[in-house]
Amino acid sequence: MSFPAERASAKLARDFVTRVLGRWGVTDRSDELVLCCSELATNALAHGCPSGGEFLVCVEHRSTGRHVRIEVHDSEEAPPPDATPHSPLSEQGRGLLLVDLVSDRWGVEPQTGGKIVWAEFHFRPTTAKEAVQC
Repeated sequence: MSFPAERASAKLARDFVTRVLGRWGVTDRSDELVLCCSELATNALAHGCPSGGEFLVCVEHRSTGRHVRIEVHDSEEAPPPDATPHSPLSEQGRGLLLVDLVSDRWGVEPQTGGKIVWAEFHFRPTTAKEAVQC
């Protein structure tokens, strides 16, 4: 789902992920998934979207039922800032550190006109079918 480059969009992205996970019956680690979505969306707003632009959030549940992947697509080709704060007293710079701590894997993939920052979460096997929601 696409969201405008506006401050309120981080909450809208969280709400979107919460609805999708609920529809799929994914309850394990849902708080961690929503937290990572929030951090990735906030980074897209702060560093990856021009004024008047937008970012895309996708949630993917693989057919193995063993993981969920959150993706945030933005229009900035440069990689996101470091996953460590510049200073212990800094009020910013901890978003990707949180993503690194709570997700099983995360990364960045270049794409034409921007990048995808993603986080994956692994689960016990389920009988869920493959699903993607953007």
